[in-house]
Amino acid sequence: MKKRAKIIALTTAAMLLVSSIGFGTMGTVEAHKETKKSERISVEEANKLALAVKPGKIKSVELEKDDGRVYYDYEVLINNKLYDIHIDAYSGKTLKVELEKVYTRTKTIDIQKKKENNKKHTSTKKKSKKRLTSKEAASIAAKHVQGKVEDIDLDKDDGRYIYEVELKTKRGEVDVDVDAYSGKILKVDYDDNDNDDDDDDRYDD
Repeated sequence: MKKRAKIIALTTAAMLLVSSIGFGTMGTVEAHKETKKSERISVEEANKLALAVKPGKIKSVELEKDDGRVYYDYEVLINNKLYDIHIDAYSGKTLKVELEKVYTRTKTIDIQKKKENNKKHTSTKKKSKKRLTSKEAASIAAKHVQGKVEDIDLDKDDGRYIYEVELKTKRGEVDVDVDAYSGKILKVDYDDNDNDDDDDDRYDD
């Protein structure tokens, strides 16, 4: 009986040892898989992926890192068009495909610069000033000479739009010219004063 019990104990121990080795092997395999997933793909692999997106000629490739993401930055030329392609250095995923330049016989069109220039042009248009209303111009003139508005006209002088404002003040009738866009006081003319030195002539371009 003792001999039989000893045999059973040894058999059980051997089975536990085999199971332990098996699990350890599986753990190693899984760890290897995880390691393999985190490995960076080679340039050759990335080349194939980039050319699968745009089958042309690779002009340049650089390994870049942006916001924690590592990627291959490609310039691929196809049919006189230069494309910017980004391939994730680990997953192989295509992150970006953008037309960068177009080559012609006479000139090279830089698409990116053209986009930037269009944005600047649009931004400048948005920033351009609107013409003041007659009410706004009248208010500016009245504050400047401390008077009451009698009449106001919009006129164009030498390519410049001007509000001609007539006001009544303590000194008498006053004519004030206001730039229709900037609101700048261009000229102040006191009709009741014969002395030209008192006139505030401010035309200055």
